[in-house]
Amino acid sequence: MDLSEYIREILKKIPEKINIKSPDPGQVVMYLVLGILGVFVFITIIRPVASFFMDRRKRNKIISKGMLFWKDFEKNWISSWRGGRGTSGYKYQDGPGCYVILIYDNQPRGRGFRRYKDVYVGQSIHVYHRVHSHFNGKGNGDVYADIKYGRQAYVRILPCSEKRLNKKEKRLIRIFRAEKSYNRTKGGGVRR
Repeated sequence: MDLSEYIREILKKIPEKINIKSPDPGQVVMYLVLGILGVFVFITIIRPVASFFMDRRKRNKIISKGMLFWKDFEKNWISSWRGGRGTSGYKYQDGPGCYVILIYDNQPRGRGFRRYKDVYVGQSIHVYHRVHSHFNGKGNGDVYADIKYGRQAYVRILPCSEKRLNKKEKRLIRIFRAEKSYNRTKGGGVRR
């Protein structure tokens, strides 16, 4: 008798020694159905609900870390001058990143920042210039129209590497549900 046969013999005797009964075939089917039903409930109910609450937490975290009023952004586009030339300001901080522009009917205060009316999420390898273009009529027309007609706009710029732009933009669009507002796509359409 070789080693593998010897192990098989020992394994056959284990249930007898510890008094394990073989399960009833009806019970096996019942446990299998319950297991499949549990997986179905998790996928269709629990996972989407958990995802909703996680997205809401992420959205509130982004908003609470500081939104910048569009007029303050524009005022600091070039904040220092020397010899007739701008030397500092957002214009000179450019780099890759994503941005979230939130639109409000009235000036938000405190938790009111969570109650935005419209949202636009975007990305750029020159993120500060891109946001500046939205506020000056050379970007998203909806955002510019809102500013032009007196609605309040706030922006949050989230710097990241060029490689992560598409992924981060898609995630922000999902978190802010921006496709139901000013974004026309789910994002990430630019090949990098």
